[in-house]
Amino acid sequence: MKFYKNAKVRRYLGVAVLYYLIVMIFMTAYQRNFIYFPSDPRLAPGSVGAAQMGVIAVQPKDADFSIDGWYQAPSDPKKPVIVYFHGNAMTIPYVYARIEDFLKAGYGVLLAEYRGY
Repeated sequence: MKFYKNAKVRRYLGVAVLYYLIVMIFMTAYQRNFIYFPSDPRLAPGSVGAAQMGVIAVQPKDADFSIDGWYQAPSDPKKPVIVYFHGNAMTIPYVYARIEDFLKAGYGVLLAEYRGY
């Protein structure tokens, strides 16, 4: 293969492989720093304009902490309750804006947290 016989191409290929290895070593060494650590999710609903929502807590049998959530019953009894689980890089206060329209439409909403958040 003439491609690998060219010294300039081999040099660029070697530099690219070296950079790739350096980046992989860095990412492996500092992978804990890339994990998302959420802020305190235990803000009161009123702190984000959700004063009508109440805080509920679930106490797991095998844990010494509680999992909090925000709940509002449907204003229209014919409407269901929507259970909303936020994404990885979020907490309940950050997703409240996404469910305001459901509350205005009369749906009930349960914003649930994950264990460990």
